[in-house]
Amino acid sequence: MTEMGLAKMQDTAHAHSQALGKTRIINLAGEYKVDRWKFKAGIARTSIPAVASGAVLKHPQLMIPQRDQMASFLTVAAWGVQYDLTHKVALNLSHYAQWHQQRQSDVLLSKDKRTVMSTVYHLSKRTDLYSLLEWRSNRAGIAENNRSKNQQSLTAGLRHRF
Repeated sequence: MTEMGLAKMQDTAHAHSQALGKTRIINLAGEYKVDRWKFKAGIARTSIPAVASGAVLKHPQLMIPQRDQMASFLTVAAWGVQYDLTHKVALNLSHYAQWHQQRQSDVLLSKDKRTVMSTVYHLSKRTDLYSLLEWRSNRAGIAENNRSKNQQSLTAGLRHRF
């Protein structure tokens, strides 16, 4: 079984949230299933606009990204593999990479990598228990609010889809 998808989004935000200009997002993703294995991959490219003239004055409560994030491209690539141990238990491994580049100079502003391992136990069709172990590389970031080079997190929970 193979699934592929391509989506392009443009001007989907409410008019007053577009004070920074128009954002465009293009996504391409796919999944291939063989027996108990699922292989997944995707890429998304977002065009972040430059600040529109007078945008800050018109919307004083609007959070403005940092100046060097304006007029840039954000690219996220992801791949993952899932193994269904039983019909109730699934094991996952995923990797995400993100690049942030200035549009005019093509200078790399930041680079981020993230690896996630997860386990899901299905209690019913819409309810499951899950656990996630995540490792994130904070090298070459834009913001300096966290001086650590890496972060690790462990998350567990009960999820119900309505």
